[in-house]
Amino acid sequence: MRYPAFAVACATSLMLAGCALPVAPAPLPSTFISAAPTPATAGLIDGFSPVERIALRVRGRTCAAYVNGTAWMLDATHAVTNRHVVEGASAITLTGYDGTEYTAGTVRLSTRADLALVTVNEAFPEVATVAVSEPSIGDTLTFAGYPGGSELTTRSGPFVSVAEDTVGSSADTVYAIEAESHPGNSGSPVVNADGAVTGVLYASNNENYTLAVSQPTLERFIAQPGETEPNRTACG
Repeated sequence: MRYPAFAVACATSLMLAGCALPVAPAPLPSTFISAAPTPATAGLIDGFSPVERIALRVRGRTCAAYVNGTAWMLDATHAVTNRHVVEGASAITLTGYDGTEYTAGTVRLSTRADLALVTVNEAFPEVATVAVSEPSIGDTLTFAGYPGGSELTTRSGPFVSVAEDTVGSSADTVYAIEAESHPGNSGSPVVNADGAVTGVLYASNNENYTLAVSQPTLERFIAQPGETEPNRTACG
């Protein structure tokens, strides 16, 4: 099977899923949950699946534009997202599935992969479980996020291959998933059938293929904080 080429340029149809917005983002919709049925219905609490409960919408401001993306809670006060979502951004806010807003404090950027760790200034009630083993080819993987910075949406698709990172600069391999994602999904948690995080969405062709930072790369990022640098937000 042939897979599409992915590229960094946000101006093309092959894009990073968290590109900068040229104008101020619109207010939140009155309902966060997508009208589409949630593919993984097991373990729903108040209508939200575990992966939806750990996903947050990210909004921030760089010197030139507003940005949006998705993050997920690693623990009560730290969220993981993509480096390209928050790099250079200030005034970062994170919004949970129930509409509660949280303010970001310190941001650390990975020097190896498209990952970032955001400190949240108030404890979040839901946290992720990181998977103990990698997924197998053919496994169904699910991700939840905020495409377009709008409603919380969940999608699933088969894990089709381990691929080279043709979008970012990482030497690590990444996961290719046959599922649709869009700008704003960057940073979405990718979970296995047990609801454990096994990757972090970072790019797509905006149609039917999605790329995710792999579980080994995520584990290295969590275990080796020395491979990070501070987020620089000064303008001018």
